[in-house]
Amino acid sequence: HPAISDQEGPATLIPPASQPKPKPERRFASMKSCAAFDFGYHGWVERITATMPDEHARALRELAEEHGTSVAAVIRAAVEALADDGRAASTIRKRIRPDPRGGYRPGAGRPRRTWVAASETAVSIREELGRCDEDFALRMIGRLVADLRTLSRPADIARCLSEPPSTGSQRWDVLLAVVVSRECRLRGIEAPGWTKTPPLPSWWFPLLADPILTARTMQRTPIDYSVRGIWLDANALETA
Repeated sequence: HPAISDQEGPATLIPPASQPKPKPERRFASMKSCAAFDFGYHGWVERITATMPDEHARALRELAEEHGTSVAAVIRAAVEALADDGRAASTIRKRIRPDPRGGYRPGAGRPRRTWVAASETAVSIREELGRCDEDFALRMIGRLVADLRTLSRPADIARCLSEPPSTGSQRWDVLLAVVVSRECRLRGIEAPGWTKTPPLPSWWFPLLADPILTARTMQRTPIDYSVRGIWLDANALETA
């Protein structure tokens, strides 16, 4: 604050020494390089949309539909806009608006693809297991199943089925492998070699909350899973 002169005569204000104005805090700048935009990006977006209020999720979907893009693209555009200190909604809309010359603007929030690959799913599962969130880890596999079913281009399918790193858990490695193997069989696609894993040394019920439901779970488990020692209702991986 300005100081008041103590010299004789009328009081005068002494302006403070000129200092450069501090730069605006860039709270979200680090998000551009964090793992959320690497292998874990889709899992990060999935976690955000799963925990936000229904009205917020609905607003995101409406904005995405308005611009013919995905919710993931809108979220990414919002984070990039915040990182660039552009907090106005118009800035976010501009980032996801198609370029009139064709395609999308450089740096736009629209991702190159909206589906996840098995390799990305494995990384997301490892992250969720690190948070002791097995329910969400299973949801990541469900997302992979849903995305794989939408692919038709051989190049996309090959990339989606590329060999993933370990999830850090033998059980989850086998589950990921058997789920992909079954989906390939149902679609008439040759399953990649990494899906040929030995069965677990002991049975595993990923979602068995009550022993009373054991018989029903075993009845609803696909043979692809049971021969590997995994007992899981196939509907558990279906997404809306």
